[in-house]
Amino acid sequence: MPNHMHGIIQIVNEERRGEVLSPRREVIAPRTERTIEDSDGGTPPLRKPTLGQIVGYFKYQSTKKMNLLDGSGVITKFWQRNYYEHIIRNDDDWDRIQHYIESNPSRWIADDKDNVPPA
Repeated sequence: MPNHMHGIIQIVNEERRGEVLSPRREVIAPRTERTIEDSDGGTPPLRKPTLGQIVGYFKYQSTKKMNLLDGSGVITKFWQRNYYEHIIRNDDDWDRIQHYIESNPSRWIADDKDNVPPA
């Protein structure tokens, strides 16, 4: 999308506290967590990042890369301050959101109030 993006971030709870994961969802490189008991005193325990930290890190890294690619030396901000989130709770919700994301570019030209055609 020219003025925004959509994505799905899947955070897997290794303890599975009552959550139901569909078998068609694949977990890529699950993160293991060390406890204080496992620590040898040199490295603090790993903490799972929050959604806000994940989004913030993505925005930080992508802004840094885009500014490097620009090469002008001017630091440009690309992202709005906040983000919109929705928790996907079941397969029907997943399918609806996935369809919305896939069909969003075709709706942008007609439906986006920020899309102003050149004069």
